[in-house]
Amino acid sequence: MKKIPVWKNILLIFSLIVAIIIATFAWFFTAPYGGADTLDMNVGEASFIQIYSEEGDKWSESLEMDIGLNKSFKEVSGDGTTFFEPVYDVVENSKGELTSVVASFKKANGQYCYEQTFSLRSDGSKYIYLSPESYVKAISDDQSAYINGAIRVAFYEVDENGKETFKYIWAPNSTIEYSKDTNSFTKNGSVERYYYYQKTTKAVSESILANGTSNANVAVISTAGSSSCGCGYNAANKFMWSCGKHMPANAPYLTTIEGASGGDFGYAKVKVKVWLEGHDRECVSLVKGQKFTMKFQFDSGSGE
Repeated sequence: MKKIPVWKNILLIFSLIVAIIIATFAWFFTAPYGGADTLDMNVGEASFIQIYSEEGDKWSESLEMDIGLNKSFKEVSGDGTTFFEPVYDVVENSKGELTSVVASFKKANGQYCYEQTFSLRSDGSKYIYLSPESYVKAISDDQSAYINGAIRVAFYEVDENGKETFKYIWAPNSTIEYSKDTNSFTKNGSVERYYYYQKTTKAVSESILANGTSNANVAVISTAGSSSCGCGYNAANKFMWSCGKHMPANAPYLTTIEGASGGDFGYAKVKVKVWLEGHDRECVSLVKGQKFTMKFQFDSGSGE
């Protein structure tokens, strides 16, 4: 089957929208928790395509799911499957002040990320992509909305036996830039030269990671080849970054729906996981109490 260009032959659009209240401090502070209440999922105007979630009770063009009160979120770091949370020590700094520093990491049990699985069905063969209309953005347009840049989303394709195949991690706002030197925030800044996530329980000095140095304890992902609009896809690491308005030209598809013969439906299932990536430069203490909305909109192209 041939891959159709991602933004052509659009046949399907549906949206996954979640409003989450985040209360968190980043790397060098202990963190309180935030919560999420409901999730709305809608299928747009597209014939012969329906959506269904594990919490839904029927196939339909729209879903509203209760994801529970006080869903806990805190900065963690990982590859979307295995997560690590920081363990802090209180030490005295050069000024004689007590401060918290990361001493090590421990495996997180998944309670600090949000996840949802949903299914699609159609009578035709289709490739399903994340569209440029997808976004993560703070509810407030204030310049201190650091939360935009700290969110990560992992996508998994799930087969009929429940086996999950990792597709990629998405960084929705790669051009949101925070400068520690000036404590300033820029919406149209530069794309980070490297993205990182924790792979083991051993803490690694931030100064070591600043130059993209290879380290066995941390994944170091180069963002070389970013487009002028701040988008890119690293196929080796299955990592995609965008600027909130576009997707990279080589964006991969998330899943396929294989049309069945005799008028029967073909099916596909996708899982999403959302978390605050603690190694991101925007995961700073100023994200405490910030609110954000998230919309996943998917396009599809016909297979041939």
